Amino acid sequence: MVNDLDFQILQIDQAPHPPTFIFNIYNQYTPCDPTTWTLDRLTQVLIPQGVLVIVTGDWNLHHPVWSANNNNLSQHAQQLVNWVSGIHTYLSHCGNHTSVLDLTFINHIAVESHSTKDWCVDPNLFFDSDHSALTWNINHGAEFIDNITTQSANELQIAMQIATEVSVPVYKPSSKKWVEDKLKTASPNNLWRFTEWPKGICQYPSPHIFQGLHLPPAVQHKDKCEVLCQALFQPSPPLEKEPLDLQHPNPEDINWHPVTYVEVCNSIFLPNCFKALGLEK
Repeated sequence: MVNDLDFQILQIDQAPHPPTFIFNIYNQYTPCDPTTWTLDRLTQVLIPQGVLVIVTGDWNLHHPVWSANNNNLSQHAQQLVNWVSGIHTYLSHCGNHTSVLDLTFINHIAVESHSTKDWCVDPNLFFDSDHSALTWNINHGAEFIDNITTQSANELQIAMQIATEVSVPVYKPSSKKWVEDKLKTASPNNLWRFTEWPKGICQYPSPHIFQGLHLPPAVQHKDKCEVLCQALFQPSPPLEKEPLDLQHPNPEDINWHPVTYVEVCNSIFLPNCFKALGLEK
């Protein structure tokens, strides 16, 4: 509806009642145009017809309609009064202050439906702000509904048993002994993994690994890993020659010549793909 950092528009849909639009604004002038305030942009917003409208926020305006102190009466305050002419205004404060800046306006549909109730200023909800919170209830008329959570545990258990009997096939003993043995190991932790067996995706344990004569086979996962590591990842054999000296020049080294990026690309992509690169390249 509007792209403005000083606006916060909330839409509440509660069928069969009409939608409720809440406009939360902070009324201030625009830095690039001090003569234009948030209120000026608010009057240009196209609000849908036939909906409940609640406009609230920090208006930063003083007027005798809602404030006892009208020394700072401005043109924008009078424009606000003219714009909301005929709209009911509800005010409530403790009486210790002569200035009221946080206001709430509702349109005639909200007034006639009595949906906005218990409007008040709650000084306990300031959250480190210098303003008190405005609270109200949007109530289109509470209706009692049946709460299924009040049913007894026995009734709920019976309903679950009936649903299980209808949707889950009855278990029939299997002629295969391994199936019966597998079902005996069923627990809440592995029950749902039993469905993987007919799909062919069950993970079987690997067979034991022979470790040599007079040694027990490796059965546990840790023992199998140790056997594989010893067989496949043996330590490197000792070097017969001294390691190469890479810090000092060697007479057999090929001289290095600086090359460009284009020369490297040409040497790789231009030669015949069936011919290996050599020193001449």
